[in-house]
Amino acid sequence: YWTAARLGESDRMSRGKYLTIHRLVCKAIAPDLSESAARRCARADWSHDAGRSSSLTFSQYQDALFDLADQWTDSIDFGDYLHFLQVLYMRVTKAVQDSTAEAGFRRVFRRYHEVMSVTEELLRSLHSRRTAGE
Repeated sequence: YWTAARLGESDRMSRGKYLTIHRLVCKAIAPDLSESAARRCARADWSHDAGRSSSLTFSQYQDALFDLADQWTDSIDFGDYLHFLQVLYMRVTKAVQDSTAEAGFRRVFRRYHEVMSVTEELLRSLHSRRTAGE
């Protein structure tokens, strides 16, 4: 998420960038949510994640992602959290060619109408991973 936002580890994420990204996250998690409702959700989460600060550090953003995974997974398994965040990332970003990038491409955030839902696939894959391990 941080690198797709074109931020380095020592950079801070602005409120505007956070709201743009979080609006996409809301759309992926709740695909029937209107764009205006996604904006309201993002603003509420910003208040929780940033408090009175005007920007977030990398560590604060990691905490916010941890909280998000904690809310949307039904276990406390690190693998489930990681899987959720990876699937979500793939739904809110897309690959674009970039000759300056080591792999020849980089991930960028999608436009709001391009975001894909994670709910169905994620629930199936988390359930499959859990039952396969039992």
